[in-house]
Amino acid sequence: MEVLLLDTASQKLIDANLVAANISDMKRITDGWEFSWKKHFALPNSKAFKIVLRSVPDVVQGLLLFQMLGKEEPYMAYLESAPHNKGKGKQFDFVAGCLISKACQLSFLDGKSHFEGFLSFKCMDEKVIKVYSEKYGAIRVDPAYMFIEPKVGKQLINEYLFRNHDS
Repeated sequence: MEVLLLDTASQKLIDANLVAANISDMKRITDGWEFSWKKHFALPNSKAFKIVLRSVPDVVQGLLLFQMLGKEEPYMAYLESAPHNKGKGKQFDFVAGCLISKACQLSFLDGKSHFEGFLSFKCMDEKVIKVYSEKYGAIRVDPAYMFIEPKVGKQLINEYLFRNHDS
């Protein structure tokens, strides 16, 4: 799937691909990444996705591990932007937004019964929780558990996955 990332230096939109990731991608994910992607890659009922620039397909810009809990509940198990895409000095913006939106899209496709379109996840970092709430419309249920409701998920999908290339 083609997506657009924002080059923070030039403020230009850059063509990228959001595609399935495989175990060989995880072997290159080491220095500066928070999660042990090799270890988590094989979670049951999960799918992994990566974002890469079309012009530099060997450098992973961000990763998502989407999981189905109990074969009904869509769950964003892990999400991480590459170390060079974090904080004030990040190279590319929209990485997390594209990955969260992909998880929202999967929640409509794979969610069953009353879980369809809902995306749940856990987060322990207060700063990140604030970003999830303010930037992505997530609702906090308890100290760590959050979810994105279907209406907000559709907005995120339209904003990040179907962003106009002429913007």
